[in-house]
Amino acid sequence: MDAEGLESFRDFVDSRSSALLKTAVLLCGGDRHAGEDLLQSALVKAAGRWQRIEEPEAYVRRILYRQQVSRWRLKWPRQEVSVAEPPEAGPAGTDTAAAAELRLVMREALSRLTARQRTVLVPSGRSVAGDFAGEKWPTSSWVLDADTGRKTEVRGQQLLAWAGEKSLVAWDITPGSNEFHQRLVLVTLGSDKEVPLSGFRKGNDGDAGRWEPVFAAR
Repeated sequence: MDAEGLESFRDFVDSRSSALLKTAVLLCGGDRHAGEDLLQSALVKAAGRWQRIEEPEAYVRRILYRQQVSRWRLKWPRQEVSVAEPPEAGPAGTDTAAAAELRLVMREALSRLTARQRTVLVPSGRSVAGDFAGEKWPTSSWVLDADTGRKTEVRGQQLLAWAGEKSLVAWDITPGSNEFHQRLVLVTLGSDKEVPLSGFRKGNDGDAGRWEPVFAAR
């Protein structure tokens, strides 16, 4: 890497590391140290090809997803995984073969993830469920675009599981109630409506009789 490339790489790291680290930590189930290691490894790989990369942030994010999926796959024996439909074509100009491969790998890995890991990634691998937002609504959360990192705010105090490509199951509260008076709701990207899925939980965290939801793959 020449001096100009080195300066460009340093500028990128200075300006985008914080956002990339948030994604890495989410992919690691909230483990900051694991997220830092994942990001460092991705940046090292990107540095080796820096002057040939056209879209640096998208490239680094793809490395993050591929590396973490590889780590997940190492934890379980390899099995055949059937998919209901062929991978969707990517936007014009993208490497559709690589995108198809990544989505198939994602689906294979997602079939064996823990509940917390499955919360993060939508099955197609295109979106990442994020943390609390609270900007547009008093209780809301972020969903990140897996390629660009663009954030979209969605209703819900805490995102729990993906129910579809654009819908999630979440905890939420009614306006004016305390943070422990929650119920399950279905929220959708691009909509300000919620669909109640349960009654409200009673008591605070740890109270006797306070129920927890259990999710199963469809």
